[in-house]
Amino acid sequence: MHTYNLAIRYNNLAFRIAGSLVVSIFITLFGTGSNFFIALKYPSFYLVVGLSFLVALLLTYCVHCITIQLDKHFDWRRNPYRRAGLQLSVGVLVPVVLAYYIMMLYFRFVDGRDIHDSQYMLIDFPHMVYFIIILNLYYVIHYLVVELMVMYHLWQNELRTKEKEPVLMAAIGGEEDPGPIHEQQLVINEEVKSLQAQKEEDEAVLPNSEAPEGTIMVNGGLDTLTLDVLQEVCYFYRSGRSNWVVTFSGNRYLVSKTLKEFEAIYCGPHLFRINRGVIVNRAALLQYEEGKHRRLLLKLKPGYEKFCSGEDFVTVSQRNYSLFKSWFDHKPVFNG
Repeated sequence: MHTYNLAIRYNNLAFRIAGSLVVSIFITLFGTGSNFFIALKYPSFYLVVGLSFLVALLLTYCVHCITIQLDKHFDWRRNPYRRAGLQLSVGVLVPVVLAYYIMMLYFRFVDGRDIHDSQYMLIDFPHMVYFIIILNLYYVIHYLVVELMVMYHLWQNELRTKEKEPVLMAAIGGEEDPGPIHEQQLVINEEVKSLQAQKEEDEAVLPNSEAPEGTIMVNGGLDTLTLDVLQEVCYFYRSGRSNWVVTFSGNRYLVSKTLKEFEAIYCGPHLFRINRGVIVNRAALLQYEEGKHRRLLLKLKPGYEKFCSGEDFVTVSQRNYSLFKSWFDHKPVFNG
């Protein structure tokens, strides 16, 4: 059984920029007794804030890169103590040392003083250390929240599997329903196919390597699963800063690639990006209808509608209105 390291795309550039700006203003004004609005009148204020902002931004980038590398090689769940030690020693101490040497060079070559002869180490530097610690805590919390989301979806998948097991046992045991045999058999067959598809997903374990062409690798509990995009993926969607894939059997998995990357690789005769947040498989679609303001409303095939919650999942944006109609009206030949 192959364990996995949860790959997270933090996509927090705006947060890092805003945080660096707030910290640089705070450090500049702290201990001076100056009012923020009064300080705005002095050009020197902008110079000092600008220099502090660049240093803070560099430190946030440093913590960001270190955390991403630690996520790849040291999983929190498998090695919590080792990861905590590395996060503290590498994620905190390295940026702190970097901040010290940057400011030491600034004082020596720009200010003309030794950094220890100024009040910087007593007043301003501790706040820079606090900022680095808070930044590391943010990344830890972010990771844990995403981890909980993944476990929640896996729990839903497990419940869905248990609900289907009685139907599968009835089909295997050869029990006949006293009702209309033909209709009951069709229902059982559909449920059996759905459960078998899900079991194939649960057993399709790949080692830590690139997925074969036409497939994607997803996090499935303690295993890394491989999914055939055309045959198994109902749609991709974005929720907040995370990207997910939903299979035709109703399972949801977190994926590391962005929708833009999936669009570049897979969109064509079989998949289409209907709006900024959704890429849908043609095999899931029944028809489309005209909506308001040059939008299209999609009707999914029976059995797939329950997987889509919200209008965004079935709405084609104005930008893709004409392209989608041309794409949908061209009927490709499906294999299998």
